[in-house]
Amino acid sequence: STSTTTGSSSSSSSSSRSKLLFAEWQQQFQTLAASGGASSKLYIWDCITERCIREVNLEQNITSIATDNSSNSLVVTGNIDGSIRLFDIRSPETNCQTIIFNEHTTQIVNVSVQKVVNGVMTSGDIDANVKLWDFRKKMSVKTFEAHKPSLLALSGHNYFPVFVTGSTNQTVKVFSCEDGKMLCRIRNHFGLFARRIAPVRCLSFHPFEMTFAAGFSDSIVSV
Repeated sequence: STSTTTGSSSSSSSSSRSKLLFAEWQQQFQTLAASGGASSKLYIWDCITERCIREVNLEQNITSIATDNSSNSLVVTGNIDGSIRLFDIRSPETNCQTIIFNEHTTQIVNVSVQKVVNGVMTSGDIDANVKLWDFRKKMSVKTFEAHKPSLLALSGHNYFPVFVTGSTNQTVKVFSCEDGKMLCRIRNHFGLFARRIAPVRCLSFHPFEMTFAAGFSDSIVSV
């Protein structure tokens, strides 16, 4: 699956982030989960038939969307109030919400669902608090501060148990999903005369390879 955010603004701004479009593409099932703008609704689209197959009303604006590649039923949203909500779109109920996690107290930057190990999720909020989750326990299993002072981007790999974070303090870090251990820290661009990276604005892993791209506030993109 591929997660996409479109729009222009700093991720640390609640008001501007709520104007963005958030989408999660499911290649295997050809479906798209989307929300954004002033809408507090989640839409599920079947891109083969080109129709909306599910519309879910939410209490809070969405700031991120994730799905489970092993099925076409689980959708996870991070929200502006810090809540994380799980939805089973197979449910006949109008509101197919199954679980709400309220451990974060500030806006969610991103949520990432591990595609290999079922029930494992990573989330981060703008105060740089990162949580590792196990759906089966219905609670986080580890919490730590990834950066200071704030978190601007987070991305998890689809098939390897790692995730990457970026912040305003010009640092990118790679962590293990299994225990939250930091695996490496990046402060400079690659090269002989590499300069210090700017504040991170977005991060995205390659769907299969162990590489990721980072976009910075100075309009530079590095892989």
